[in-house]
Amino acid sequence: MLKVIAKVILKSEDSVDFVKQEMLKLGVETRQETGCEEYLLHQDRDDSRVFFFYETWNSESELTAHLKTDHVAAYVEATKGMIESFAMNKLDIVE
Repeated sequence: MLKVIAKVILKSEDSVDFVKQEMLKLGVETRQETGCEEYLLHQDRDDSRVFFFYETWNSESELTAHLKTDHVAAYVEATKGMIESFAMNKLDIVE
């Protein structure tokens, strides 16, 4: 099991509504993928330009396949120039 936390910061408040809709569309497609157990989008309460994806994947290979899908490519193209920063952390559960 692989957990992922991805943080996206937008360049401008002006693009928040558009990018949020693109992220929500991405989530609908992603949740249907093989290996995706959880895919949740959160928005920061204090800075609406900041979003977090919390994801659970069965394997790293399924996450890699996800990153190569047409819907991820469509999201990247649609939001081109609107993202200030993107960071993705791959985490293991510590028990």
